[in-house]
Amino acid sequence: MSHLNLKRVLLGGLLAGLVLNLFGMGAVHLFLADELHALHHRLHLDRSFFADFIKHLGMRFALGLILVWLYAAIRPRFGPGPRTALIASTAVWLLAYGLFLSAMVPLQLFQTHIALLALLWGFFETLAAALAGAWLYREP
Repeated sequence: MSHLNLKRVLLGGLLAGLVLNLFGMGAVHLFLADELHALHHRLHLDRSFFADFIKHLGMRFALGLILVWLYAAIRPRFGPGPRTALIASTAVWLLAYGLFLSAMVPLQLFQTHIALLALLWGFFETLAAALAGAWLYREP
C-alpha cells in the first residue's frame, strides 16, 4: 500500500481549484448572473460582493483539494490516469453539485432549467479540474 504524496495532493488540488474557479467565473458570466442577481433581490440579501467572492474562491479551492485527494486515494485501486480522474470527478460532482442543486429546485431558489444547466456545466468543470489535478499528482 503506497502513501499519499501530500505535497502533490496540495499542488494538484490548488491547480484543480484554479480550474474550478475559472470555470465558475465563466458560468456566472455566461448564464447564471441574472439568476443569482434575481435570487439576491428576491431574498433581500444585501451582501458584500467582495466577501462573497472570497468565500466562493476558498470553497472552490477546497473542492479542488478534495477532488485530488480522492483521486490519490482511489488511484491504487483503479490505476493512474484519466479514467480514475473521471471516477473521482463523478463522485465529487454528484456529492457537491448533484445534492446541492437537487435541493435548490424544490426550495424554489433555482428554476429547473437553470439547475440542469448548472449541473451539466458542473460536470465538465469538475472533470477538467480532476484531469488537471491528476496530471500533477505523482506517488512518492
